[in-house]
Amino acid sequence: MIDDSLTDHELDDLLFSVSAKSHSSVHWTPIKIAKQAAKWLAPSAGIKVLDVGSGVGKFCIVGALHTEGYFTGVEHRSQLINQAKKALKKASLFNVEFLLADMISIDFTKFDSFYFFNPFYENLVPNLAIDAEIELSDQKYYTYLSHVYHQLETLKTGTRVATYCANDAKIPPSYELVFSTPENNSLRFWIKR
Repeated sequence: MIDDSLTDHELDDLLFSVSAKSHSSVHWTPIKIAKQAAKWLAPSAGIKVLDVGSGVGKFCIVGALHTEGYFTGVEHRSQLINQAKKALKKASLFNVEFLLADMISIDFTKFDSFYFFNPFYENLVPNLAIDAEIELSDQKYYTYLSHVYHQLETLKTGTRVATYCANDAKIPPSYELVFSTPENNSLRFWIKR
């Protein structure tokens, strides 16, 4: 059973394989951050949240447990999507789905809110790569940043974004920064005005 008292280590042990757990401290959102971001992104029932670069789905699962939003994770690594789907089955949640896709193929207009935990950074620092399943490059990093920026620009007023340890260059000036954690500004909340 998943409850509020679980630590990151306990949740990881409950839901993920040994190989997935080995990346947790660097690549998966900590529970405390996931709860805080999910509550910002899904303040009411039925809000649709997209997690770009969802990995094994930890943010989506924690978000779905603590809000009445609907969480979609998009990830381009098949092994991580498989892990996420196994974790979802263990968590027995119905307000989460995971898509195996390049985020460039996703229609951002189908979502109300967006979560970015620095999903493209490994393209610049290959030694942080999760695996060798996908090709990494500086060009991909800048292509993805540009795509996100242009997609966010087209969205409706009130669209919410949460970034964690992320490059804010992907956030257009039409979004107002409304919250930033005191410790090195690692978690930020934005809203389109």
